Formats: sequence, C-alpha cells, structure tokens
Amino acid sequence: MNKKFIKIGLITIVFILFSCKKEEVKTFSWINFTTNDGLADNNVTSIAVDERNNKWFGTNTGGVSMFDDKNWTTYTNNNLTSGVCAIAIDAQGLMWFGTYGGLSKFDGTNWITYQANMETPYYAVSSIAVETNNKWFGTHFCGILKYDNTNWVTYDKNNGLVDNSVMSVAIDFAGNLWIGTNGLGVSKFDGTNWTTYNKDNGLSDNIVTSIAIDFNGNKWFGTWGGGISKFDGTNWTTYNTNDGLANNCVHSIVIDFHNNVWVGSITGGISKFDGTNWTVYPIKKSFPDYEVLSLAVDLNGGIWVGTKGAGVFHSQYN
Repeated sequence: MNKKFIKIGLITIVFILFSCKKEEVKTFSWINFTTNDGLADNNVTSIAVDERNNKWFGTNTGGVSMFDDKNWTTYTNNNLTSGVCAIAIDAQGLMWFGTYGGLSKFDGTNWITYQANMETPYYAVSSIAVETNNKWFGTHFCGILKYDNTNWVTYDKNNGLVDNSVMSVAIDFAGNLWIGTNGLGVSKFDGTNWTTYNKDNGLSDNIVTSIAIDFNGNKWFGTWGGGISKFDGTNWTTYNTNDGLANNCVHSIVIDFHNNVWVGSITGGISKFDGTNWTVYPIKKSFPDYEVLSLAVDLNGGIWVGTKGAGVFHSQYN
C-alpha cells in the first residue's frame, strides 16, 4: 500500500466494486479539520452537539476539542487524555465524557471526574445515555451504571444483563434501555424486566457497536460483521453490503432530522438509508477508505464525521 501505483490500483478497484454494489454513489463537498486547524487529535472517537450548535469532539489521546464554527478550544486532564469513548449532554446542559479511565462531567466552567465514588474497582466507560432523572453509563467490563445525581447502581450479569462488556446504550421513547454488548447480543431493560436478543432472535450479529432510535421508534443496531439490524418491536430486518451498505463492520449510527439513517463503518465512507434506498458517500473522492469512528448531526442538519487518523469531516447535507 505504500507504493503509489499499488494504491492507485486498489482505489480504482474499490470504486469499481462500489459502482457494482450500490444503487447510487454520491460525493459531498467535504471540509476537513485536523490538528493543523486546532483539533486536539486526528483520531476522533465521539462527537456531540450542544444547544448552541457547538461541536464537541472526543479524541483518542488529545482530550476534548470544542468548535463553535470559528474557534477551537481544547480541554485536557488525566482522565480525558486516557481516551474519550463517548459524549452525552443532559437536560441541564451538563457534558458527560466516558473515557478509558472513567467519567468526567463539565458544567461549562468546572470539571468533575468520577472514579472513587463508583462502585466498581475498575471501569472504562464505553457509552452513555441520558434521560430526565438518570444517566446510564456502559462499561467495558463491569456492566452498566445508573446515576440519579445522588446514588450509583450497578447492573450486570447477576441482575439480568446478558454480558458485562457493554459497547453501546440507547433509550427509546417508552423509556426502555437498550444495551449492546461485545459478543452476546442486546439486552432490553424496562426498569423491572430484562430481555435478551441475539442472532437466534433475528439480530444480524452479537457484537453490537452502536444503537440509534429513529422517529418511528425503530431500533437500529450496528454490528461488527453483520451490517445493520432494524427492530420495530416485532420484526427484524437486516441490511448489509448486498443491500447497499458500505461495509458490514459498523462503528456508528445517527438519525438526521429527515429520519434518514446514517452509518459509519470501517471502510467505504458513510452510508445513508432513506427508508427505501441506500446511498454511499465517500468522504473524499480520491480516497474513500477512511475509517469512520463517529457521526453526528448538528442543529443545521450538517453531517460531522470523526475518523481514525484523518480528523473530522463536515458537509452540509440538505
């Protein structure tokens, strides 16, 4: 791959395969932001957008960068630089950052790191979901933690969670908690009862890296190797490269204001599903194989794409 003529040949093959597999391939006009512009690190693992349309980028080793469309501000501490896995904003506007070292909260002025107060002796926070009264933190090894602003409660295999290695968390419109695990499928928790879904039920793969809920209440599960599974509460539908998805190894899913489903995967750019058709958007026409680690939609409908090694890409989708 480090030979120029080999790289060109491979890119040509990739585009030929795309044109055969996808109904439609389009390119956006992308703007790329890297460390040269003020981003803390070019490995962008998570993205969130606040009520002022500021963009927050969690990175692998550089901490957190905030971009207000003009200026960049970077925040670092020992917890943040351990690697940011997830960002969420609660109803009070407080920022929550899950990292390989624990959890940090930012109120716009002060940072608080939670570690000694948690019940687990070791944790890495992989995913976050917030509701009015509770925050839920998925961990890599210790199940899921609930915080009601006063008390911490741990839920793990002893309580009904299918696996203690949690990769993704989401809350649906009925208040059910959906938890994606690293190899044993999905757990649903309604506050009392636990239900497990896996390949035997219709899930496309048991490694569930990401979860999103669309405006109709459908649950979308990104998997590592099985593409995307949609669950409407009764029926399962799987989408993969045969249907038009860019790649079956999925890192991230986001729903835009038009209820389109956007999917970031290990190669091939990003995929959009409008309910009928899949469209693939290579991030750059000359090199579509950036690994997409994170996705977000801003308040203007713009798409933000965090990559492995290439910083952030932005395109205004209409």
